[in-house]
Amino acid sequence: MNNSRSKQSLIKLFLFIYWLLLFMPLAIEHYAPQAETVAIILRSPIFIIALSGVIGNIIKEHIKKTYLFFLIILLLWELLCVLIHTPSAMLSYLSDTFQIVEVVVILFYSIKLYGIKGLMPLYHVSVFYILISFAIMVLYPNGLFISNAASSVERAQWLFGSKNNIGIYIVTFTIIIIIVRTSRSTLSNMFTYFMVLLSFICVSFAGENSVGFMTGSSTGIIMCALLILTASFSNKRLLCSGKRMIISSNRIIIIILVANVILLGGLSISYFNDFVVNVFNKSDSFSGRIYVWKSALNYISVSPITGHGITRIVFYGNSLTSTYNVFLGLMKSYGIPSAILTIEAIHRLKPSPGRNVQIALIGLLICLMNGLMSQVHLKFIVFYMTLIYLFYELETQESKESVNTSDISVDT
Repeated sequence: MNNSRSKQSLIKLFLFIYWLLLFMPLAIEHYAPQAETVAIILRSPIFIIALSGVIGNIIKEHIKKTYLFFLIILLLWELLCVLIHTPSAMLSYLSDTFQIVEVVVILFYSIKLYGIKGLMPLYHVSVFYILISFAIMVLYPNGLFISNAASSVERAQWLFGSKNNIGIYIVTFTIIIIIVRTSRSTLSNMFTYFMVLLSFICVSFAGENSVGFMTGSSTGIIMCALLILTASFSNKRLLCSGKRMIISSNRIIIIILVANVILLGGLSISYFNDFVVNVFNKSDSFSGRIYVWKSALNYISVSPITGHGITRIVFYGNSLTSTYNVFLGLMKSYGIPSAILTIEAIHRLKPSPGRNVQIALIGLLICLMNGLMSQVHLKFIVFYMTLIYLFYELETQESKESVNTSDISVDT
């Protein structure tokens, strides 16, 4: 018994270290440029152990006709595009792809072995990073450092970067906290709301040059509003009504595609234009993004099928290389098929009215909404897709066990 507990404690420690390194704060790379490479090296043994434990099960039971099949096709397509256009950037592609594969394998390993309890190491990492992010903003209200002059914009940087970068990290941590806390009914909701409040402050108060009241990213503020609603509804079964789902993968696709059409269409709808200018105090070009998007669309049209590989083309200004849109970013590097495969992978997710699935679906929606204005790393999207898939599997398994138990009771 003691050996079993010691083994589980050791596994949880290794998983804690893994998640700590995977979501390593961007500020560390400023002080230690090789930190990402070191983090990958340190994560690799944990990844190999987890891979050996789940690879057979994944291949036999979880690839065919699921989101994993389309994810594999997507990654292979991206590899082909890099080989065609920018083989010199292969190391960068492999580094990004490794992070995506890691997320899938570690989540499968954690949840298949321990269920929701398998997320406890990530839960502790999430609490730690939110608390330390808040502490740094209090201690360094003008930023931990200022981005250098070579950047497109000189901005205050905190633990997870500038105001446009912070949201995706903090919101992801908070989603995990909500899932873990609400799955254990004996725990008070007060801590959950406290962490949501800290998340709101971290995202919404990180301004351009200093901490200020609601001066953070507008996208981040919207993300936090959805986060607050998620925390409020998670314990009240308002996320679903009976067998009816509030949110599903298909609804997410529709929302994001419509939003992209509106945004990339150039704000041609007048009342939407007024809403952006008057409510969010933004220019009708979304702080210049619309010019970036138009430039990116023109660039994509030159090679719409295979993209251009991993390049650092300046789209606007003197040094702006980001497309500021996750789907434009995919199409820029890997062509239109990459965006289609990503959407199809999301479409393949099986939604359910279960609480954890619904919360993870909201997390995916928030992530993709952030991707309307930023070039979000694909690992975050895959992270949410994997959670949704595994939570659905857990619910299906628990439902079967419940039916079997009922049958045994009746027979008895």
